[in-house]
Amino acid sequence: MSPLDLWEDLWEDLWEDLWEDLWEDLWEDLWVDLWVDCACTPVIPEDLSLEERDELSNIRRRKRELLDDIERLKFEIAEVMTEIEQLTCVGESKITQRNKQIAMGRKKFNMDPKKGIQFLLENDLLQHTPEDISQFLYKGEGLNKTVIGDYLGERDEFNLDVLQAFVELHEFADLNLVQALRQFLWSFRLPGEAQKIDRMMEAFASRYCGCNPGVFQSTGLILSIQHCLPPK
Repeated sequence: MSPLDLWEDLWEDLWEDLWEDLWEDLWEDLWVDLWVDCACTPVIPEDLSLEERDELSNIRRRKRELLDDIERLKFEIAEVMTEIEQLTCVGESKITQRNKQIAMGRKKFNMDPKKGIQFLLENDLLQHTPEDISQFLYKGEGLNKTVIGDYLGERDEFNLDVLQAFVELHEFADLNLVQALRQFLWSFRLPGEAQKIDRMMEAFASRYCGCNPGVFQSTGLILSIQHCLPPK
C-alpha cells in the first residue's frame, strides 16, 4: 500500500469514527456547556459539605481538562487534514505527470519504436526486460499495430527476446490453427519485409505446437501457411 493510500485510509477511519460521531454530537452538546461552565466560574454554593465542595471542584477541573483535550484534538485533526490535502495534491500531480509521459512515449513509439521505447525506459515507465516491453506491446493501448509488427520483426537479439516473450503472452491451447493465427495477428499487423514475417511465423509456430502438443509433428506445416498470407 502506498503512503497516499495509507493516509487516505487513515483519514476515512478518522472521519467516520471520530469526526462525525464525536465532533458533531460532543461539540454541539458539550462544548457550549463546558465553555460556559469554565468561563463563568460559578460560585460554589455555601450549603455544600466539604466533601461535596471537593467533588464539585474535581468535576469542574475534569471539565476544563476535557475542554483542553477537545481543543487539542481539533488542532490535530486540522493538521492531519492539511497534510492529507498536501499529499493528495502531490500524488495527483505525480500521476498526471506520469500519464503525460506515457502518452508522449506512445507517440514517440508510433513515430520511431526504438526512440519511443528508449524514452519510456529513461523515464522509468518501462523496465529494460523483454517481459515488460512485450507486455507494453501486447496491451497496445494507443500504439500503432503496424509499428508494433515492425518492432517485433527486428532481428536484434533483444528484439528477438521481446518477440518470444510477446508470443508467450498468447494462449493457443485448444484452438485450431486458424483461430490461433487470427488471435495472434489481431495483436499487431504483419510487416512488409519477408524476413520479419518469417521470424514472427516461426515464433508463432513454436508457441502453437507448445500449447497443443501432438497436433503437429513439427512446425514445418504451420510455417507453410505464411506463403498464403496476403502482402501487407
